[in-house]
Amino acid sequence: MKKTIVPVFISFCVIAAFSCNDATKPAEEPTPDTTTSNLPAPAPAVAALPSDSTGLTEKYWKLTEINGKPVKPDSTFMKEPHVIFKTAENQVNGNGGCNGFGGQYELKSPNRIKVGNLISTQMACPALDIENQFTKALEAADNYFVIGDTLVLNKAKMAPLARFVRVTMQ
Repeated sequence: MKKTIVPVFISFCVIAAFSCNDATKPAEEPTPDTTTSNLPAPAPAVAALPSDSTGLTEKYWKLTEINGKPVKPDSTFMKEPHVIFKTAENQVNGNGGCNGFGGQYELKSPNRIKVGNLISTQMACPALDIENQFTKALEAADNYFVIGDTLVLNKAKMAPLARFVRVTMQ
């Protein structure tokens, strides 16, 4: 039994050693330049992660329109409805007028966005209609664009879900 195991083991090692070579790749021909022929090949390029070249992040975006209707300040609002997309850990936070909210967002090129995992305070407020529409619009949006001081969130090619104006934070 031992006499058959050793040759099988050696055969296995030989096959394993030769299978490491990629037979589908043509052999590289040596070049006359000996100064670079022994250098390792350059590392393959790593795809860059989408970045915010549009000016979306780190800005205070005041909600001005939701589902095609202007947002008018209400005396019951504790704060103006707004959103801020933070670059740190892709966090989004803001206020719907009464309740604060926070969550995550993801940017993809070109101008694609996904907002999710939104959580909110649960204060009893007299008027929650705008706030509810606002958070639904954030979660439904799949694309956006920024033109000057205006941010628009959209779903596919439908009418804008929400429109914002940039406000300088003080």
